[in-house]
Amino acid sequence: MEEFRPITVDVAMWRTISAREIRPEQFDRDPATGARMNPEARQAFLAAYERRMLTLTTHQPTGRRVSHRVALSLQAKALARSVLDPDVPYTPHRWK
Repeated sequence: MEEFRPITVDVAMWRTISAREIRPEQFDRDPATGARMNPEARQAFLAAYERRMLTLTTHQPTGRRVSHRVALSLQAKALARSVLDPDVPYTPHRWK
């Protein structure tokens, strides 16, 4: 997942903040639990996240043009192969 966090979650969050779809007043603050998104902010973020996961990217290890969601799945399978068989190298997904 960490290979994908900067290009999926972080991008979705920054886009919602830049577009003012999520604003500071949409967070509930509690000293015991910290700041939490209210339902409106959560819905805006999840919609942006889903849009981002559908965005096409080139999956470097295979050269295929796929969505971020499919690329993440391909990487999970590649990692599993490498864990089960140490002779199979793991190639990380690279992004520009």
